[in-house]
Amino acid sequence: YKLAMLSANTEILGVDGVLKRIQDFPKQPKTASLVVAQDAAEAQAKRKAGRRACLSSSIVALLEVKPDDVPEPPVKKAKTDSTTDKVRCLHILLKHKDLRMGAKDPESATRLRGKTITRTQAQAERELLKMQRELVANPNVFHMMARKHSECDSALQPGQNSGDLGWVSRGSSGNPQFEAVLFGLKVYEVSDIVSTPRGFHLVQRIA
Repeated sequence: YKLAMLSANTEILGVDGVLKRIQDFPKQPKTASLVVAQDAAEAQAKRKAGRRACLSSSIVALLEVKPDDVPEPPVKKAKTDSTTDKVRCLHILLKHKDLRMGAKDPESATRLRGKTITRTQAQAERELLKMQRELVANPNVFHMMARKHSECDSALQPGQNSGDLGWVSRGSSGNPQFEAVLFGLKVYEVSDIVSTPRGFHLVQRIA
């Protein structure tokens, strides 16, 4: 089940419009929330509503709710418990100016050489949101997007390896939250927008 908490301003999209946007990102609640809020704000702006009114009245929250009294099917649970001990993923990284490490990330040294990060957190999320929309239509272009947009040196790897994080074993990443995202993906599935000390990420599991 999904619980969507909508403001009055999202009414402009209609029930079917909101549902369609949520269904486009079934396992990406943050992305779905941003899509609904952004589209509602843009629709209101076309009606000449003030920018502040558009944004403040389009706040959206989308939560996934699982009934406590519905046990997971035994077969499915067994499959989940026997998940592989390593995965291989591509990622797209965008920095923002509020990061503590700033441009001192050693894994982005080449990609960021001579650059100053000026984008805000909101701008980084908007850029990734645009990529998410494109990936819904064609997830096979993830490596191309990594090559073009990612600010991690992994983007410099050739061909379909652009953005490759390599094989990641459980407990080896040093970031349990990020690692949980990697292992929670199915092969070729794309993650929600993920925040780490390095910036905002999109991740696609490839093996």
